[in-house]
Amino acid sequence: MTRPTRIVAMAVLLAVAFAASAARADVTWQVEGGTWRFQNTALRLACDRDMYCAVEYDDGAAVRSITDVARSNALSRPSHYVVLDDGPVTDFPIDDWSVEDVTTEFGAGKRMTLGGTDAQGRIRKTLAIDLFPDEPNAVVTQATWTNLGAAPLAVQRMVSSQFRLDRSLVDPAADRFAFKLLQGRAGAWGEDYVKDVTVDYDRQNCVGMPEAGQGG
Repeated sequence: MTRPTRIVAMAVLLAVAFAASAARADVTWQVEGGTWRFQNTALRLACDRDMYCAVEYDDGAAVRSITDVARSNALSRPSHYVVLDDGPVTDFPIDDWSVEDVTTEFGAGKRMTLGGTDAQGRIRKTLAIDLFPDEPNAVVTQATWTNLGAAPLAVQRMVSSQFRLDRSLVDPAADRFAFKLLQGRAGAWGEDYVKDVTVDYDRQNCVGMPEAGQGG
């Protein structure tokens, strides 16, 4: 990444299956206590001062979240960050934000844009979050990274829309990994696409046609 290079992470559609309603939902936002919330009646993204974002949803009785972004947890990471030669760059304190009307391939909606720079002043992160009244169970995110320095930066990896899920946050009796997984292809002919996640579940998400004859 050389100055003034801007790298845009591909927009990712995050469908939230546990959202309570599929009816049309107005989009609203709130900034309070160091948290930026962008929401409709079905779900919301709650981002803290450093752009660690949690997915929340309203089940009719309370607002809940199954994403773990607690700073006390060493495994916690923001939804979007970059990894340089000297390690991950995760914290981007918000110093600018806005909300605007947008029209994209998903229809008319609203976009919240958050901006921040890392502590060393090397990289500017701009996170755009789109919500659409006609698609209340989905949110589209897009991150843009800008090198602010004169020297090039060696980017090893960009992470986009990574959310660490924990079932026990809403069901204390459940295992943290107790989810159903819909993976985009079968590993063998006749295999189910929907699986129970187990403690040792490990599988590549192949896009294409592997030698075995399956693919997505």
